Amino acid sequence: TNMLQMDGHSRYAVVRRCENLSHVALAASISSRLASVDIVGGVKFYYDGVRSFQVMDDLLGGSHIIDKDYYLINDATYSNNLQNNLLTPNRRVVEGDRFGYDYRISSLSAMLFGRASWRYKSGGVGISLATSTEGVCRRGFYEKELFSGAGSLGRSSTIKMLPYHIAASWDHGIYNHRVGASFMVRGSAPESEDMFLQSEYNNRIVSNLSLAHTVAGEASYRYFIAKRLALSATLFASYSADGCDMLHYFDDLSSQYVDCVVSGVDRFTGGVEVKASIEWSRYLSSLFMATALASRYTDSARVLLYSDASNAHLATTISNIEGCRTGTPEISVYGDISFRHSGWMAQIAGYYVGGRHAAPSYVRRTERVLNSTSSALQRQKLMFQQRFDDTFGIDISLSKWFSFNDIS
Repeated sequence: TNMLQMDGHSRYAVVRRCENLSHVALAASISSRLASVDIVGGVKFYYDGVRSFQVMDDLLGGSHIIDKDYYLINDATYSNNLQNNLLTPNRRVVEGDRFGYDYRISSLSAMLFGRASWRYKSGGVGISLATSTEGVCRRGFYEKELFSGAGSLGRSSTIKMLPYHIAASWDHGIYNHRVGASFMVRGSAPESEDMFLQSEYNNRIVSNLSLAHTVAGEASYRYFIAKRLALSATLFASYSADGCDMLHYFDDLSSQYVDCVVSGVDRFTGGVEVKASIEWSRYLSSLFMATALASRYTDSARVLLYSDASNAHLATTISNIEGCRTGTPEISVYGDISFRHSGWMAQIAGYYVGGRHAAPSYVRRTERVLNSTSSALQRQKLMFQQRFDDTFGIDISLSKWFSFNDIS
């Protein structure tokens, strides 16, 4: 098809999406011992930058394409705003050229942290605190015609967040028994790509951004017999609130591409894990593990739809995800037996994973979509969450380690 085009313009091409990552961190800390308490504190500064762009990889027999937004050519409203970059309009793109989009998302943070731990004869207690200030911004290197000027080119406004983390732990041993508990509270900033309606070519920041808050805790028991046997059981639970997500898709109800902001995503996970490590002999050992948990969305989520071509607000609706499973396997079992001697290792392992469900679709479960159904059966199908088949597996491995010593 490309070779039949009279002007050499490719109708089909292979493109490559690229990301150049940069990370710089500077930290300073001080430690001290007061009585029997060890204290560590400090400050950390770090910068993260991701430069994202698109490269023409293969024109498949053609000679070039024009750097335009071909998704908009047949759009009745926006077909006159096709330029991907007004700085070089109608540029011919050949293999190896950047085109389409080019932007960087940068994050600059300063963190204060501190840890204190106290060890006594049979155990210990620890607590850690961290608070930081974080600024995120987008810089566009192309001027998208749909969002000309500062709408796509140059720096966006800076998004300022105040993440935090608080954790505490305790453990205590009595002969061959050991018990412990830990607790954590944190507030996390959203992923940087989820802070913009369309990070590839739009400086528009999502409204009402907030931290995602998580509370988690666990209690554990362990039993040891020298190095021959180690048994453990752990109860764990976590609750996260105010999560967010960003989706991009073609919306059938409005007949246009949309940017979908999902907020207020709340989840609860709780369960138990048991583990046994056994030394049968000098060369023969086994590990057995099993986990059972329940992981559910605990409330409906808020969904806002914006036109991808104009940033116009299209709809606000609710996604009925309450009670849906999160997609995390609810049951997993693992066991192996290993032989090690003279650098040789042979192992046979078996595993089972069950209770896996497809991640629920925010969009299908919105009242906006459900109200468009013509029957109760259609609504039921949209609300259905698929369970995947259980998985069984056996792994067999054989390896040999070699040691090369310097004998000079």
